[in-house]
Amino acid sequence: MNKSLAIFFCLLSLFNKSLIAQNEPFAHFDASPNSYIYYGLGSTLNGYNYTNKFSIALWARWNDKNNSNTGNWANIFTLTDTVDGDNGVFWIQHNEANTAFEFAIQTNTRTFIQSTTNPQNNIWYHIAAVYNGSTMKLYINGNEEVSVAKTGNVRQVFNSSQLFMGQWASSANNYRRFYGSIDEVMIFNKALTQAEIVAAMTTPELLTGLNYDTTNLMGYYNFDNYAATDLTPNQNNGVIGQAVALPVTLESFSVEKTPSNIVEIFWVTLSEINNDYFTVEKSSNLQNYHVVEEVLAAGNSNTKQFYKATDKTPYQGLSFYRLLQTDFDGKTEIVGIEEFVNNSHEEFDVMIYPNPVIPNSKIIIKTSFEFQDDINLLISSFDGTDVYTDITQINYNNKSVIILEPQQPLSKGLYLITFEVENKLVSKKLLVN
Repeated sequence: MNKSLAIFFCLLSLFNKSLIAQNEPFAHFDASPNSYIYYGLGSTLNGYNYTNKFSIALWARWNDKNNSNTGNWANIFTLTDTVDGDNGVFWIQHNEANTAFEFAIQTNTRTFIQSTTNPQNNIWYHIAAVYNGSTMKLYINGNEEVSVAKTGNVRQVFNSSQLFMGQWASSANNYRRFYGSIDEVMIFNKALTQAEIVAAMTTPELLTGLNYDTTNLMGYYNFDNYAATDLTPNQNNGVIGQAVALPVTLESFSVEKTPSNIVEIFWVTLSEINNDYFTVEKSSNLQNYHVVEEVLAAGNSNTKQFYKATDKTPYQGLSFYRLLQTDFDGKTEIVGIEEFVNNSHEEFDVMIYPNPVIPNSKIIIKTSFEFQDDINLLISSFDGTDVYTDITQINYNNKSVIILEPQQPLSKGLYLITFEVENKLVSKKLLVN
């Protein structure tokens, strides 16, 4: 194997003082820019069929926690997007200081739990993350260390998500790069029992089957062939230490209003691969989108290409424009999104506080006008997930105060509060710290 590759498969066997060590070969990551395994876009992943049952089991070992290239929240195995790494499906990573293992999933909200174990250099740890539809659990070396109540279906794989090992898809926090080793990675659409977790640690063939096609197994990587091959029939094979070839490299995407109240959308690409056409869509709530215009693409290009679309009937208030590209084979990806304000209510008309807000806090909306009827209000995250909340409305002196109490703690991130006033849509951003 070429030793110049940033990822290589370690030929050493270092033993855990108290547990079975992982023998060669296994995947090794050195936190350099090309040190990762990329398993593809969500639109290309096969066999990810789950609802409210989900488990991941794997071995991991730090080789150098203090390496300068290592990121905070060092990632082991995650499915997220490039723009916002907290927008995703699942995360097996560390906490900010890399002093605990962390398991997170996205249902109607993103929830994470962290181990009590502080991983040390040169020691193998077996990690099992389990969700059974009512509880998230995190096992370290076969022992349950933490659990938390949670309900809802796990978010389905979305087209623009990307599955990585050794880092995550976003550039934030130095890609959250990991300096260590990973082995025996299993993904299930079932909730593993403790006995099954022990089997995953000691006799993985009991869970994977002799042909790696056992029921409920969505993916399995043991690196025994010195490659990042998915041994299940789903064949979600990884690419080792190579740049991700995206169908479109976008330089800019912008939205502008003309004096005649027409909105013009501009974008520039630096390169395109098998790109058939672009679609510009708009939304008032980040959930329901309507096509503005389709624009024929250059196909294949390594030079700058300039594009424009026109919206002659823009929404009032805050809206969002989304740019999608479609390949010649019919695959579609989201490549850009931009917000736009068109004659919204003045900022002083509606005040939200506290903003930012912390989880488990009430949210107060104060207006300079009175809602004559019960308010119809929607809170949604920027990936379009609705947040369910109890609403109390108080009217006095021709003004209204709205008190919101989310039914579940809000995950960190940006949210949109949307309601209607005098036939005009008002949208306000809420930041959760």
